[in-house]
Amino acid sequence: NVTTSGTQTYTGAVTLSADVDLNTSNANVTFNAAVDGDTAGTRSLDVRAGSGTVSFNASVGANNALSSLSTTNDAYNTVSGSTVLGANVGSVRTTGNQDYNHLTFNTNTAVAKDSDNVAVVVNTEDNQTTSIYPLRLTSSAGSLNFVGTVEGGEYAKTNKRSLFLNAANSVTFNNQVGFDAISGNNGNILANYTRHYGVYRLDVTAPTVNILANITAYEHINIRGDAYIGGHTGQSETRYVFSLDPAVNFFGKVDGYGLVDGTYSLDARAIAFDPAVTGLPADSTAQPVITFAQDVGSRRLLAGLTTQVAVIDMVSLRRGGDSTGWTGGSAPRDQGSVGVPTLANAGTIRFGGNVNTTGAQSHFANRYVVEGGGSRGNEFNGTNFDFTMGSGGMVGASGGRPRIRFSNNPSGDLLRELQRAGVSITSLPSDLASETVKAQKARQKHSTDVMEEVLDAAASGMPSVEIGDLIEESCDRDDNDNCRIPLPIQLSQNP
Repeated sequence: NVTTSGTQTYTGAVTLSADVDLNTSNANVTFNAAVDGDTAGTRSLDVRAGSGTVSFNASVGANNALSSLSTTNDAYNTVSGSTVLGANVGSVRTTGNQDYNHLTFNTNTAVAKDSDNVAVVVNTEDNQTTSIYPLRLTSSAGSLNFVGTVEGGEYAKTNKRSLFLNAANSVTFNNQVGFDAISGNNGNILANYTRHYGVYRLDVTAPTVNILANITAYEHINIRGDAYIGGHTGQSETRYVFSLDPAVNFFGKVDGYGLVDGTYSLDARAIAFDPAVTGLPADSTAQPVITFAQDVGSRRLLAGLTTQVAVIDMVSLRRGGDSTGWTGGSAPRDQGSVGVPTLANAGTIRFGGNVNTTGAQSHFANRYVVEGGGSRGNEFNGTNFDFTMGSGGMVGASGGRPRIRFSNNPSGDLLRELQRAGVSITSLPSDLASETVKAQKARQKHSTDVMEEVLDAAASGMPSVEIGDLIEESCDRDDNDNCRIPLPIQLSQNP
């Protein structure tokens, strides 16, 4: 162990032959070369520098993984000081836990730094692709815990600084990841997008991913494990997960964090900035997308869920409707805020399971792909529902008609919009009244329309109602019974 009142600097390669604690009195600790254990998985490194900065300028554990690494200031993971992973750090490997205070990584993504620093292909701003070498943090038998903020330093977007995390147990984000898209620059999307600090791609693989703070990335956010959405106060909070070009993917289940249903809400948005995207095929990798591959709220209900995918024209944002150029506040406020856009002009939201909340759900996309809800269809359970959709409508994953169910009666406008999109709605028993209204509306449509309404009796236990072809009638005479407005249709169910 080493304790100093001032700085500590290690110029050459460091090999740990025992568990090592390094302590300073609020002074910096710097490693200018690689750090390894003498035997893989047997040596721990605990650096406590107070408000000082702990800097690694080469990979850690690339040759022989450490057993654990911590840069927090005590056993309670107090946030103070920061950790900087420099340009030549390609990976950090441990068999056990890694605990970080505020983490900044200035990784050079253009070249490989060690054997674990494998290249990946990412999207660029101009709808092209390129290969980069992201920073990789790996715990083969433990967890990754980020107590403070996580960000890619200056010009993170320009250098495409990306973070790939892999843990055998869990990954926990306790503080902001990437830049703050909500309060930073008053929530102005353009100002935040051009700020260049943050994380380019974030890719997380672990059985459990605890999202206890907001996340913003410039490209994909991939959560490969069961995500728990929460916070630290125990009070109602909304977690924001934003991709500014162009994807948020939850490949596991998504649930609330903690012991109480309905405490935390999720607001997930994928916003693209190139208007050319609107002309690309719906499944193009340049199209913005949000994916829920499995159930939402199956184990712990979210309070609410908001999702949004769309394209915002960067040129229009810069000019703000003024040909002389946008110089800051001249653009309309709502053009650059997190609340835009208002036109469902691009992108897809995919639901691969049921969606359960104690409160409202609001979804905004050009196209919805619905699959995996079981024989009854995908269930949307909450207090009220809003689906805004563009020309892409709502489709099944295999191309057939999607089947969905609601726990509460959606509005008539939403029902009509879903019907126009080709959705088969299989109702819960409490929705009988809304189905009666639907049947009446269908019966009174113009005679040139061919109406088809099939209520799925096998799935919901309700009788089927079909509206077939209507016969044209001349209504020139008052005594034609077929021209009279029909009486309300009564639906009854056999005992």
